[in-house]
Amino acid sequence: MEILLTLSDGGKMYINNAVYPIRRGSLFVMNNMDFHRSDGASDEQPYQFYAINFDADEVSGVSTAGFDLTSCFLDHRNFNHRYQLGEDQLERLLKQIKKLDYYLSPECSDYGKEVYGKICLAEMLIHINALYESTKNEASLPRSKKPLDRIFPVVQYIQEHYAEDLSLENLANTFFISKSQL
Repeated sequence: MEILLTLSDGGKMYINNAVYPIRRGSLFVMNNMDFHRSDGASDEQPYQFYAINFDADEVSGVSTAGFDLTSCFLDHRNFNHRYQLGEDQLERLLKQIKKLDYYLSPECSDYGKEVYGKICLAEMLIHINALYESTKNEASLPRSKKPLDRIFPVVQYIQEHYAEDLSLENLANTFFISKSQL
């Protein structure tokens, strides 16, 4: 699972078949099956961000039958990978990230630091799930699907057939697309 929080403006985030603008306070959540990459606004001015990667097992003991801390990462059918935080929300999340960073740092010698780290991550995930739950099934945030609609089936095919021949020629023949368009 990955949480990406951007601290500067500019560029685009590509996740599966969608393109999202990058703004200060853009919060992205992705699971390990989401293909994603980003482009900064320019090579001279890269964007700043925090990236938090964790295994779902890290919080499975904190989740309950009624509340899965990883739910915002899993159900992506009617889902926007991006949530735009306001300044207050951004400051709150940055405080949670700094607290988590403290407990994960090698310099931290606090008794129970591993437990505190898991608690910080759980608090952060509760907050993020609440944000995403409030926008479920909304199309309010800008994203563009058109440029990637033709390539998304190819990406899905690659995910499902990663152990097979995935040469450009084979993919082009399978999807009736020229190699140069792939």
